[in-house]
Amino acid sequence: MLACGGLLLGAARAAGCDTDPVAVSASRANAALNGCGSRFEAVLVDPGLNDEPPRFAEMGPAFDVLVANILLGPLLELQPRLAGLVRPGGRIALSGLLASQAAEVRAAYAPHFGELAMETEGEWALLHGTRSE
Repeated sequence: MLACGGLLLGAARAAGCDTDPVAVSASRANAALNGCGSRFEAVLVDPGLNDEPPRFAEMGPAFDVLVANILLGPLLELQPRLAGLVRPGGRIALSGLLASQAAEVRAAYAPHFGELAMETEGEWALLHGTRSE
């Protein structure tokens, strides 16, 4: 949904990933229903693997914006891959975590993004920042 929303707001291309094959299939169908399927790619990832999904690895650090709305565990496990997909000067937004978990995520992403800013709504948090290298 986040990638498709970006396309509908003017992004030239978008890619999405999920650990659930049903979610990947549904996101492809949703993109097609919204007329942006040709500019969208969905990839199934396994957070336990240390290598990049092949199609993402070919892209290198090519994304201007990366948005992840997933739980604490996957945000931490996927940190090397997510951070590596953002180009220098690109932005990252991480949500799906509690404000009490933000310090752990900030520490994991700090080598590439410095001090991530935090926005909260109730007990939920959004961390965002710019890639420094």
